[in-house]
Amino acid sequence: MLIVVLLNAKAQYQAANWPMQYNDLVLKITTDTFEIDSLPDCPYTIGCSGPVGFIANSSISDSAGKLLLFSFGEDIRNKYGGLVAGGTEITYGIDLPGDSSNSDGWDPHSQGALFLPRPGSATQFYLFIKDWDSTYNGQPSRVTATLTDITANNDSGKVLRATQVIMQGNMLSDARMTACQHANGRDWWLINHQYLTNVIYTHLITPDSIYGPFEQSIGLPGLEPDDAGWSIFSPEGSTFATATEGMGAITLLDFDRCSGTFSNFRQINTVAADSGNYFNLAFSLNGRFLYASDYRYLEQYDLEDSDINASRVQLVHDTAGFPLIYQMVLMPNGKIYQVGFTVIDSMLSVIDSPDVKGLGCGFHLRSVLVANSLEMTNVPNFPTYNLGPVKGSACDTLNTGIITPTQGENSIRVFPIPAADNVNIITSLNPDESGIIELYNIEGVKMREIQVTGGTITSILQIDNLADGVYLYYLHTNQQYYARGKLVIAK
Repeated sequence: MLIVVLLNAKAQYQAANWPMQYNDLVLKITTDTFEIDSLPDCPYTIGCSGPVGFIANSSISDSAGKLLLFSFGEDIRNKYGGLVAGGTEITYGIDLPGDSSNSDGWDPHSQGALFLPRPGSATQFYLFIKDWDSTYNGQPSRVTATLTDITANNDSGKVLRATQVIMQGNMLSDARMTACQHANGRDWWLINHQYLTNVIYTHLITPDSIYGPFEQSIGLPGLEPDDAGWSIFSPEGSTFATATEGMGAITLLDFDRCSGTFSNFRQINTVAADSGNYFNLAFSLNGRFLYASDYRYLEQYDLEDSDINASRVQLVHDTAGFPLIYQMVLMPNGKIYQVGFTVIDSMLSVIDSPDVKGLGCGFHLRSVLVANSLEMTNVPNFPTYNLGPVKGSACDTLNTGIITPTQGENSIRVFPIPAADNVNIITSLNPDESGIIELYNIEGVKMREIQVTGGTITSILQIDNLADGVYLYYLHTNQQYYARGKLVIAK
């Protein structure tokens, strides 16, 4: 088990750097380092003044843990701490376009900013931002993508495409934007939540485009004002948890990294005489334990227990009036760190062994000094990087529509994926066999059926009256299942 933990932690060095907003410092945590780095001079940047933003916090590093980019929600900074070329005014209120100087409510909230690598590129990265729109009750109603190349502009970075709108017109939760790597190990699923409902929006990010949003209604709705909360995937990407402040419950779902769909809704009730309304969430590295807190209570839940609610173990009831406890983040050393509202020389709380059940996990309240820090009150929004493909799944191939046959020489190829018009299906069956191709939507409803004969043939699937979204197809021959795959329709 120790070997697995260390390997996983090393693979997550892209999440090693924790930017601190007010004093140009970065806290770097790896399996063998806990250090505070100063951002060096930036001779090639267009400015080195302090980063703009407030609550949002996101960064991305290389596989060795070297900082590449970071943002607090309103501009993009490079490894030197300076602005990348074109990295200003990447967020603004829709009713005040181009005005990022108005700080009255325009800063993205917690989990309102997120860096993801552009699939297939080693030097280009997306920053996804939730824009605010005061005409919609102050809620964000747009998600944008800004693409940056870190090697451009003399290795100081340059925005290639700014504020590409990928969703607009839907009121969104202030927080709770996260992502999970696709089962092919290359692409990404971006996740957002509709304001005060249980609608989950999903985008598929591929090397050539961003598809969606796709919608799914599942789990608990957000709770007014839906501005404090957290969404998170387990490190292996199979489990998803989300909560908003005051709800008194956590939504727990299974996630299919191949189709980008959620299932198996479970509800964790967090309100009791000796507990609170939890909205800060973190998973242990092994994915077994979910940690949840409000401002005073922190508890552990065992997701392998037959009664998850009954598995609750209270780790702390912080009775101090201030500085309280707040957000949590799993770092590459396998420990979970928790911020509070300390001001100068922040003191982080820590769970030393999150994979251990009960009090043996080793929670220590405000025990880790971060010297010279100032108002370290928000954790970075990190997905789990480098999950790799799901071995043996229908998507365990970068040629998404090509499925390895399960027996004989039967196979199927479906293209193009994503599809906007008719879909070509090439099947190769044994000469004496015939087969059936079935297409299902994410609700399990059969939408199409095609008869195929032996040999290698090409069939055309008509999709003109099918809604955009994710579908699953199956190949059967003589009532025997042979292959399956995912089809994304985006017209």
